[in-house]
Amino acid sequence: MDVFKFKKKIVGLKAISVNKAWRGGPRYRTAEYNDFKKNFALLLGNKHEQLADEELELKLLLGMPAGMYHKSDADNFLKPILDSLVECAVIRNDRFVKKITLEKYIAEDYMIEIELK
Repeated sequence: MDVFKFKKKIVGLKAISVNKAWRGGPRYRTAEYNDFKKNFALLLGNKHEQLADEELELKLLLGMPAGMYHKSDADNFLKPILDSLVECAVIRNDRFVKKITLEKYIAEDYMIEIELK
């Protein structure tokens, strides 16, 4: 049986692609990215403790409508979510994530499911 250090399902928030997160290179966040980070933090809540600085395994499941599922690359959503986990103090630094499992699936509503162990 897996023991999760952190597990959360966020419903109704569309994950942002790295392609829409920055403009003018990686230096300037877009308004869409700022909105995503704000909403991610609100939906994540603050009832968690920051995980210790140790190697972690991340399982990330992304639910999305069929139209988006067929047009998007799953890996483009990874970095904005990792950065949001750092900014929300779930993890101190994403360098501690040693293994990532990433899967997208067709769903009626947008979902971001996060499991850290």
